[in-house]
Amino acid sequence: MPTLIESIIDYEPDQLDMLAEQWGIQQDLDPGKLAARQIAVRLLDRELFNEVLQALPDKAYQALLRLARSGGRQPIDQFQRVFGELREMGAARRGKVRPDRSPASITEKLYYSGFIARAFLRGEGQAQEYIYLPEEF
Repeated sequence: MPTLIESIIDYEPDQLDMLAEQWGIQQDLDPGKLAARQIAVRLLDRELFNEVLQALPDKAYQALLRLARSGGRQPIDQFQRVFGELREMGAARRGKVRPDRSPASITEKLYYSGFIARAFLRGEGQAQEYIYLPEEF
């Protein structure tokens, strides 16, 4: 599975801001340094991780358990069928809709909290889009 930093390194600045806000670490970030690296390091803090994990709604926690039991990844269409859609949106729409604050589904809640990511991964001979848990999680 890709690592946490590999999962967020290409996030747009607004997505990184949303992620930092979800974990309550925005004040810890140094604007002169690469935000993705700083966020990845902070998210690996065991105490902070457990605190944010325990604050998740039960259905979100169950979704994470399901992913963990399936080897840490699941085809995106299967995951979305059970836990809801991850809406496609650019920075302008994210700024208006704020899916990190008002997620439309469990999938969005977990995605904008950084617990899950999406990528094309090789599976059964061909690349397919998956929802996955970053390696460290």
